[in-house]
Amino acid sequence: MVAIRVDANTTISTGQIMRCITVAKALRSENVDVVFITADSYPEDILKEYGFNYIVMDTDYKKPHSELDKLKEIIINNDINTLLLDSNRIDQQYINSLKEYVDISYFDDMDKMYKGLKNVIQYSPFSDWGEYLQSYCGTTTSLYIGSMYAPLRDEFAGREHIIKRDVDNILVTTGGTDQMEVAYKLLTLLVKEDRLKNVNINVVIGSMYENKEKYEEFTKYPNITLHKDVQSISDLMLRADIAVSAGGTTLLELCSCGTPTVTFAVSDRQNEWVRQMVNFRYMLGVGDIRTSFDYKLTSIKDYVMSLCDDYEKRIEMSASVSRLVDGHGAFRIAKGLM
Repeated sequence: MVAIRVDANTTISTGQIMRCITVAKALRSENVDVVFITADSYPEDILKEYGFNYIVMDTDYKKPHSELDKLKEIIINNDINTLLLDSNRIDQQYINSLKEYVDISYFDDMDKMYKGLKNVIQYSPFSDWGEYLQSYCGTTTSLYIGSMYAPLRDEFAGREHIIKRDVDNILVTTGGTDQMEVAYKLLTLLVKEDRLKNVNINVVIGSMYENKEKYEEFTKYPNITLHKDVQSISDLMLRADIAVSAGGTTLLELCSCGTPTVTFAVSDRQNEWVRQMVNFRYMLGVGDIRTSFDYKLTSIKDYVMSLCDDYEKRIEMSASVSRLVDGHGAFRIAKGLM
């Protein structure tokens, strides 16, 4: 049996649990039993929606070492032979405590390069292959490095974006939580732009947004549509002439759809990807929006407006990001876990 240790709540982005669900679905398609292990019951509704079994430890996700005894017991009692870890709160000591009980695979978003792992997954397009090879030289650890391992859902495989000369649709997606209410505050700026009055603005309301009712005030604008419980976001991405997105796996989904994107980071975990996407000119962006928030929010709006009037730039951006991701990464990871 494969177990997946991951959390999701109002602080932790739902991006982590969603990528784990994508890998779990790929495993399930290969008739592999999968169980999720969580610190608390926050992710319960998401896991039920996708039909996965789960075990709640009733521990504090902020204190991973305090859960080790319970986790070991779960591993032993459920005959778990493979554990996929998705957390940036663990450390080498955590892994050392578990590795004698189970083979451990790890989403290494922060390039920690822990020892004692069966598999390491780092699907950033900007990963340093040489550094990983040097770190794991002489070990039995298997490396799954690069954007070909991006664990995207089936809906993102083989999609093609048609870039129109006129901008008709803008997509705003800021993650599952959006504690800083970037979507709400950005909308207050966009609705003031006469240029956008005939442009459809589609806003994805995350499953763990607080104060969701605030967004209802935008329904008075005929060009704004709020999307809740989105089942197939690729359709919105393909329809969008421009997207505004927080960092994380969503950026790779937008790449697979070839959508010109303005991006920003809302966590340390997202910073490097956003920085590199901008540095390599795949996307436009403002970096960490937590610093100089108002200035960077206005800059996002300005980037959107500039792309509205720059057809050639949108063609260039779409072509470049489309080359990064093919949408089959989850199955490659699943094969590695098996």
